[in-house]
Amino acid sequence: MADRKAVRINVLPERKEEWEELAEKENRNLSDTIRKAMAEYKATVESSGGETAGLPESVEEEIYETGDTVELLHNQIEVMNQRFERIEEEMSANREVRAVANEVFEILPGKGNVGNPSELADGSVAFLGTIEWIADTLNETGEMVEQATDQLVADHRRVHEVVPDDEEPRYYKESR
Repeated sequence: MADRKAVRINVLPERKEEWEELAEKENRNLSDTIRKAMAEYKATVESSGGETAGLPESVEEEIYETGDTVELLHNQIEVMNQRFERIEEEMSANREVRAVANEVFEILPGKGNVGNPSELADGSVAFLGTIEWIADTLNETGEMVEQATDQLVADHRRVHEVVPDDEEPRYYKESR
């Protein structure tokens, strides 16, 4: 504002109120409203004299500011869309893990049977309650079963994990 000079004008109180109402509608102060009006008036006068005046400077500035604002909003919306997509992916994955966790819970052995040998579909032997046995029984991946069993142990007081010396973890459920 160092390059600006104050200009004093006298108008009727009713006119000043009209201008202030207009300024408020446009979310401006009175000085900005008057500057804009004068720039538009000047552009109109210049263009009526045969010269092409183009847009008033104040209008051009507003267009550029609006464009910058729109670009900023677009970027923010894009970031939010990426976050929502990530949340949707996580929720979808979580639903799948919970569905498998429910299936795991149904087949978990009781405490007395955990660790008993069991023949798998391929003829090999695994111990009841191990990730390998659960995955084979449910025809699921080991990774999915690990996530599901972790979820069950964290969320369910009746599901437990035991880790015998130097062996893989085994999971069982307490009977009611």
